[in-house]
Amino acid sequence: MYVVLPDSLFSTDSLPTPQHGWQQALAAFAASDNTADTTAESPATHRFITSQLAPARHIKPEPLIHNYSQWQLLTLGIALLIISILRLTQKNFFTNIWRSLTSRPLFRQLYRDGDLLPGGSTALLFVASLLVYTTFVFQWNEVYHFLRFPLQLSLWQQIAAAAAAIAILLLVKRWLMRLVGFIFKNNFLVREYLANTTFMNQVATITLIPFLLFSLYSTSQMPLLAATISAVLLYLFRLFRSVLIGFESRKYSLYQNFIYLCGLEILPVIIVLKFITG
Repeated sequence: MYVVLPDSLFSTDSLPTPQHGWQQALAAFAASDNTADTTAESPATHRFITSQLAPARHIKPEPLIHNYSQWQLLTLGIALLIISILRLTQKNFFTNIWRSLTSRPLFRQLYRDGDLLPGGSTALLFVASLLVYTTFVFQWNEVYHFLRFPLQLSLWQQIAAAAAAIAILLLVKRWLMRLVGFIFKNNFLVREYLANTTFMNQVATITLIPFLLFSLYSTSQMPLLAATISAVLLYLFRLFRSVLIGFESRKYSLYQNFIYLCGLEILPVIIVLKFITG
């Protein structure tokens, strides 16, 4: 018979000695002078099982950093709601967008028939594009912090100021094109150009919404980079379509079309980049 004394199995590296009878066990326990209190006060330095245990590791948890903001979810949700309303109220909404994007003759036909941009949809598309572009700018601002406001503004005031700057840029460009069409008496090409610009803004809005939504919950910058690449490609495609519209008019030479390209397409982008880079 083996009697295991309290804590004796783990306080030495040897097995307990045999004892015969409960009297011998009590006597041995009394002689060892081990009690629960003394064992707790003087813990063994060598344990039978834990003698080779590695030292404890200290873990310092750090919270994950997300570029998540409730207002961005709100703006993207409103833009998505506008696109959904247009999808429900217009027949073959996405089909017409794809056909117009892949074929310029179909784009012109749908524009003449009024199926590309029905009445009332232009204002809704402008609001959706403004919301998406503002969110896009602020998501990049969370990475590089390039927006510098002259006054101490709250977050909502900064959002309103950035949205107003984008709206002014888009509207001024639109009014300048109307003025050019009135001066040179070429309103048909100007209207087609403006329709192409509005259409490409619509395509950019629909394309950017999923990437920006993924970017809200992503810990990497890959969705934001994908959105930037998509926006640049769509801008270059819109630029190519705009140049083709200008070349169709025999009133203007290649030099005049180049001046138009620099003044109304490239110059606004340079101004925006200069503002961003300070």
